[in-house]
Amino acid sequence: MGPVLDSAVVAAVLLVACDYDGTLAPIVDDPAAAHPDARAIDALRTLSALPDTVVAVISGRARADLAGFLGEMPDVIFVGGHGGEWEDEEVTPEADALASVLREVAAGFPGSTVEAKPTGAAFHYRQLVDQDTAGGAAQAAIDAAADQATSVLHGKRVVEFSISDADKGAALRRLRHELSPDVTIFIGDDVTDEDAFSALGPSDMAVKVGGGETIAPWRLEGQFDVAPLLEELSTRRGGAG
Repeated sequence: MGPVLDSAVVAAVLLVACDYDGTLAPIVDDPAAAHPDARAIDALRTLSALPDTVVAVISGRARADLAGFLGEMPDVIFVGGHGGEWEDEEVTPEADALASVLREVAAGFPGSTVEAKPTGAAFHYRQLVDQDTAGGAAQAAIDAAADQATSVLHGKRVVEFSISDADKGAALRRLRHELSPDVTIFIGDDVTDEDAFSALGPSDMAVKVGGGETIAPWRLEGQFDVAPLLEELSTRRGGAG
């Protein structure tokens, strides 16, 4: 990461964007218990306070959930719903109907849960240990939601259903268009983050967290490596002014 990180440190305008689950917070069985890494959040706060440095969190979570986990971060942009939710929104009737269908499926697979969102719903099955049962639950959810969801994204033991056509790549392109950063960094761990990686250019930094195929040129071993990277960036950029 050396030369690219060096260019980020001295960039006239820097955009730093991160996913939430698996990046700023560890992956856990209960999505409601995915509390953020305090060191990573402190580093983001420091970065967001620096001149000409913009920080964003782009997540599949609802914006309200991000605010609940991360607390007051007035200088940080929260984008929820995989890029579809830029303002706090209520769950629409369409999204509520989708979540209701998925809850019926979850009732047949104890341990699976449904997370309702303004732009869709997520079917979580991390607590289903048996592979066949987990696969059956995911497929049952996909079949049940086929007539209502406009897109389906497979994550880490979660299937994300959306009623919009937004994705993290479109969200990142919008931010880049509005902010005109000289360097953009995006850090993410899941297949839904590949859209964001694809929105970056040769002078930017795409960082994949953990294993799995990726188009990102750089990789961190695990979520525990995110905070040190953000701390190094914030320390060096803060001292470069």
